[in-house]
Amino acid sequence: MVAGAYYMYKDFNQTYNNSIRSFLNYQQIYGYADYSNSISALSYNLGVGLENDRYRLADGKVHNFLVFRPKLTLSYKFSRTSSLRLWSGIYTNVPGMGSLTDSRVAIDQYYYAQGNPGLQPARYYYNQLQFQFSSPNGKWYVGTTVQHSYFPNANVSVFALEGNDVVNRDVPIGGSNQLGASLVLSIRPWLTV
Repeated sequence: MVAGAYYMYKDFNQTYNNSIRSFLNYQQIYGYADYSNSISALSYNLGVGLENDRYRLADGKVHNFLVFRPKLTLSYKFSRTSSLRLWSGIYTNVPGMGSLTDSRVAIDQYYYAQGNPGLQPARYYYNQLQFQFSSPNGKWYVGTTVQHSYFPNANVSVFALEGNDVVNRDVPIGGSNQLGASLVLSIRPWLTV
């Protein structure tokens, strides 16, 4: 069993046009516990984490996000040269401080970036299945991975035309899925065993 925690604190002081001062701060507290064990050829890791993100913005508003982060990893070793692994967990994208401010920043004459104080953390469910096989002499290796993420709510960057100006801001959207796959082949003919 492994347990741990960390704490991060950041202060931002800025002055705009030599007169407008703003003070922002960010605090993050994270605690976790992991338990690993194996039963014959099956090994597993169970983990749980709890994270608290707190932002104090220039307008004095405080955003506090509490995030639960469980995870599971299962690994089955078929032989000395092949294995199957499953990663599964619930993760969260917490909006950054700049994304939560309502101020509009000019990128150029017609392009602006603007935050959205109504954003919430975007939780997503992640699963990855990986199969690995290598030759007994280690000269070649093949690995294939399939992964899926489901976002019940997500914060995405959108562009809107407002008159002659283009404004980029993050907005929440409904459910979305991401699916990915990869194939890795490694050959090392010069390897001597």
